[in-house]
Amino acid sequence: MGKPIKIQKKTVIVEAENGKFSGIIDRHSCWHNVMLTDAPHSTHSGRGVVDTDNKTGSYIEVTYDATWSGPHLITARYTHIKKDLRPGTISINGNNVGTLTMFQTNALPAWKTESIVTDLKKGKNIIRLSAINVGGLPNMDYIKVAEVRNIPEGDLPNILILEAEDGVFTGKEDHHSCWNFIAQIHGKHSGFTGEGYVDTDNKKGSFIEVEYNALKGGEYNLGVRYVHGKTDVRPAQVVVNNTIVNPSMVFVPTPAWTEWTTITTPIKLKSGKNIVRLNAVSEEGLTNIDHFKFTVN
Repeated sequence: MGKPIKIQKKTVIVEAENGKFSGIIDRHSCWHNVMLTDAPHSTHSGRGVVDTDNKTGSYIEVTYDATWSGPHLITARYTHIKKDLRPGTISINGNNVGTLTMFQTNALPAWKTESIVTDLKKGKNIIRLSAINVGGLPNMDYIKVAEVRNIPEGDLPNILILEAEDGVFTGKEDHHSCWNFIAQIHGKHSGFTGEGYVDTDNKKGSFIEVEYNALKGGEYNLGVRYVHGKTDVRPAQVVVNNTIVNPSMVFVPTPAWTEWTTITTPIKLKSGKNIVRLNAVSEEGLTNIDHFKFTVN
């Protein structure tokens, strides 16, 4: 007799945002601490980070149009989990004005900022951060520029975030939202898969509906990946091809808004196109839904 054939269970993921739904697509990667905070779960601002080449002289360069001539606070936001120091020199219009040490961070999603005060001229200024060591720079998120002066009454201070990936740099643009823990790893810093997640309307009857083309009919497991940082339970009705197959799939709270989990329910699919729908049973709607995973039994 020959060797036994190992049957692979085929798994397909259908992103919630690719279906139909009531509510919005949210592209935040780690929610409450997203954008400009420096909490352990925070992630990059803008559309990505810059991962420079690992060599001395690697750089990031951005342009800032100053509304006045005088002192400005220059802040660099970065993350770096390796043990080596990744300092960089800051130059303004070709002139070296200081050095940022940029120490190690606690985790890749745990950002730090470091700042210096220097004079800028009114008008266009070229701000360049250059690596001193052979490791290059840390992963750079942005350079923030803020005026240091007494603002006349009625005026607004000029504070501008200059995304690193919008400048000139050596290296690559990285779009990971929480790096090592992204996608389907259920760690505390994990983020959504795909382009976002679905945040439905907070009302009974809110829904998400996706289409799945099965190669053959039969028994499947439906996994739904979600996150829910509030204290209420949010059950959902599971409907397959207009038939209720689970009247109450229970979505309990997760430990944090950044800590995703997956729950499963058995379903039966037909060969070809299948419409799978979650209907909110409670008045608060559904939890934040990331994707649907179809696994052949």
